[in-house]
Amino acid sequence: MPISDLNSDLSSLIQARRLMLISKQQAAARDGKLVKTKSMKEYMEEDQALLSGEAQQSRSSARQIHTRVDDLRIKLTSFMNQSHDTVKVPTNPDNGITRQAVVTIEQRKIEIQIKYQMNSPVNGLVVHDKQNAESDRYWFEFENASTFRIIDKVTNKSTTIWGDPHVDVDDIEGSNDGDFKDLKSSNTHTTFMLQDGTRLTFTALDDGIIERVDIFKGNQHIRGLGGASKDFNEQDGYFAQNISYVGKESEISLDYGDIVKAGGDGNDWYDINGKLIWGKPTPSIINHPNTLFLSMTVSQTIAQVTAETSLIRSA
Repeated sequence: MPISDLNSDLSSLIQARRLMLISKQQAAARDGKLVKTKSMKEYMEEDQALLSGEAQQSRSSARQIHTRVDDLRIKLTSFMNQSHDTVKVPTNPDNGITRQAVVTIEQRKIEIQIKYQMNSPVNGLVVHDKQNAESDRYWFEFENASTFRIIDKVTNKSTTIWGDPHVDVDDIEGSNDGDFKDLKSSNTHTTFMLQDGTRLTFTALDDGIIERVDIFKGNQHIRGLGGASKDFNEQDGYFAQNISYVGKESEISLDYGDIVKAGGDGNDWYDINGKLIWGKPTPSIINHPNTLFLSMTVSQTIAQVTAETSLIRSA
């Protein structure tokens, strides 16, 4: 094999080594480890130094270059076993096959959205805009057409009803802590009874998305439309801007369906017999509403980028 081809092969492997080192540092940084980073200029200078040293060796002995390539291949393979990335390198630099180095790097993009709301006294129910309403103790939010959130302003605990429909309480790991189908009395209505006497009744099939949310407190009523409603669109959906007034609770025709009651720290949900359905048992918290409450949404995007060196064929 010509010396120039071996030098090119070595250059490709060193490029692969550099990509692997950068990927390893990114993975360590994502895990919260302190990582000493280098600039691209520093990486290039280091690569050039490696190439220069090998070039001098190549002029004295082609056999030594073969050994250096084999050593580098072994180091890369060892490095690959310690990471989640992949590397493909030649198994025999002298058998005339085409050689290739491929590095796959995982890239993650994490976005964190934090909302905060100052608490002030509220009399009854208030609609702030088409996606946000509140009572004196609770904040109600349509995140989108199939996602509804209840936030207890006293404890800052939240319960999210999303998808078809799943239930997510924020003090348990994961986003699916239960489903409407866990309750058996009704396939169309599920009512959440809150600790200040507010009632939320969801009209939603146990295997469908939210069609409607009705909030009652005293003689006040807020209606909200979800994505399953035939009348829903982005302009006319979500909360109606006007609060309506109803008569006695016994005169409200909307069926309760399945019933869960809030307890503990605000997002422990019990059935009418006192059995815990969603959440975890926690002590009851009696307090005044916090001066503000926070909500945080975290989204993560994972992508893979593959870098491939030039193909080199032995003479």
